[in-house]
Amino acid sequence: MSMLRRPRATALLASATFLALVACGGSSGDGTQSKSVRIILGHLRFAPSSVTVEAGTTVRFVLANSDAIDHEFVLGSEDVQNEHARMRMGGGHMMDSSGAVSVPPSKTVELTHTFDEPGTVLYGCHVADHYEQGMKGTVTVT
Repeated sequence: MSMLRRPRATALLASATFLALVACGGSSGDGTQSKSVRIILGHLRFAPSSVTVEAGTTVRFVLANSDAIDHEFVLGSEDVQNEHARMRMGGGHMMDSSGAVSVPPSKTVELTHTFDEPGTVLYGCHVADHYEQGMKGTVTVT
């Protein structure tokens, strides 16, 4: 009886693998690319700490906080990171920006961004002194 179930299990596994690959990236039909990137926020690090995409790609960041403390994901240039840090140091809250989200403890949130031009875009967490302790990463746009 287990012999009969193996082909079905193999077919289900193949289908699940195909769906996972489709969810990770593809074309929208109008020439733009899309991609999902899962990033774990924990232990004062982002994993992965670097991502590479082609210009014109829309990325859906799936941000999972594995810690019991708040984190955030701020996407932008060094100037954006510095301005966000200044706001936080002044007792303010997170910048009102489409490139910044709070990620509560043990929660997962999403942020979608289209990378139009080649270059390097930073991401970081500015809660307390997390950024200074290395909680930062880069998106390289080719």
